Amino acid sequence: LLKKEFMVNTSGQQISATYDRIYNIEAGCAIVETDYKKGVINKKGEETIPPHYKNIMINKNGTIWYQEDKLWGLFKQDGQKIINPILKLH
Repeated sequence: LLKKEFMVNTSGQQISATYDRIYNIEAGCAIVETDYKKGVINKKGEETIPPHYKNIMINKNGTIWYQEDKLWGLFKQDGQKIINPILKLH
């Protein structure tokens, strides 16, 4: 069986959906992964960016880089897009 992960509160109650992986907790949010696609949840366990992206990086200031195909864009921590995927990073 494959291990699944979810976020719990201080009382031990599950507060997020279940994912293949939760990691890189930074600036009050965490990267989640399901079927090799990445998204973001906040510290309340709410999904702010659905797991639809090839790659995601959380910045210390709370902005989030995301990759679609070979191009990168930028989200705010609440999931609002700042930049559509137009940047090609090397």
